[in-house]
This record gives sequence, structure tokens and C-alpha cells, in this order.
Amino acid sequence: MNLRPTASIWILCGATIANSVLIPSAKADETAVLDLSRSIFNFLALKRLGPPIQGEFRVATGHLDTRADGQRQVVIVLQADSVSVEGSAMQTRVARSDLLFATQRYPQIEFRSDWHTPQMLRAGGVFGGTVTLRGVTLREQFTVSLSTCSKPGERCAIEAQGRINRERYGMKGLGAIMRPDVELQFKVRFVPSGTASATASNATSKKNRASN
Repeated sequence: MNLRPTASIWILCGATIANSVLIPSAKADETAVLDLSRSIFNFLALKRLGPPIQGEFRVATGHLDTRADGQRQVVIVLQADSVSVEGSAMQTRVARSDLLFATQRYPQIEFRSDWHTPQMLRAGGVFGGTVTLRGVTLREQFTVSLSTCSKPGERCAIEAQGRINRERYGMKGLGAIMRPDVELQFKVRFVPSGTASATASNATSKKNRASN
């Protein structure tokens, strides 16, 4: 999937078809951790006229859990204050302000997929999960692209896109110039927990955090 402003987006990083059963009490038997160096988290805040405010969350953590029955769940936590609009300090300030992500009051944004089978993720389609943004948790649906490998998220990226209504999460400012839609575009890779690659990914995350 080409991560372009015209793409309609994922927001979750992970997922399950809408009629899959959510099992919140289930425990993971295997865990992989986010490989930040090979993952992308973009957003587009759409204007009523003109190009959208397009930016990126540069710091995130996350994990891909697998239960003994093979079902999987993706959890991503974005560091809200790492959001940046390249080439525009003013738009970066707007994105971090109370008009949008309110990063000082709500430092994290979480995406949690429903439990799903590997076959579902390989086939792609519409999946369900929850988004926690500005202290509000809501169910959303996301579109995951057809996988190019047998183990999406590990041997190849999970590519997802979705659209949320920002007003449902309390982002009601700038209504005269901004549309209520915010699009998210994710491309996510994981590495086995405890490996050298996982350690390197965590170090990259800390370095990126320090530079923002």
C-alpha cells in the first residue's frame, strides 16, 4: 500500500473482522515487539479547502501477541508529543495543541485490535478494534491490505488505513476550516521479544524521543 494523503486509513494497528469475538481476558503465549525503525505512523487532518495537515508520529511502542490457539492481537501506543508536520513548525504546534491531539494533557494514543486469526490478517479486509485518544475509548473499523507473506507483521509489514471522526474524541476546534475526518496510515513491523533487533528498536525509540 502506498501511504498517500488520498488513502483512506486504518487506525488501529492490528485487527479482527467486525464479527470476530473479542476476548479481553485472554493471555498471550508469545509476544513480538514493535520494530520502530521499520514502522510508519502517519496522520492527515483534512481541511475544508486546500491540502490537509499531514504529519507523522515518530515515537511508538507496541506488541503483537499470539495465543496458544493461534489468535493474534496488535497493540500500538503512540507518543502523542512526537507528532511532527515536516517543514511547518506552526502546523506542528497546531497538531500538538488542544485544537487537535492535546499532547500535554493526553500523552499517549492507543490502538488495540480485536483478536483475529492469521488467516484473516493475511487475507486483509475490514477489521475491528478500539482507539483511545484524548482520554476517550471508542470502537472503530480499519482496512488492512492483503498481506504479501505468511506472517504479516513479522516477515512483512501490516499495512492499514482508517478514518475517524475527530469530534467524537473531543477535537472540536477549527471547525470553520477543518473537516471532522482524521485519517491514519500505518505500516507496522514487529521483531521477537528479547532479540538483539528488539533491543536496537527500543534504542531507536529512545533516540527519536530525545530528538523531539
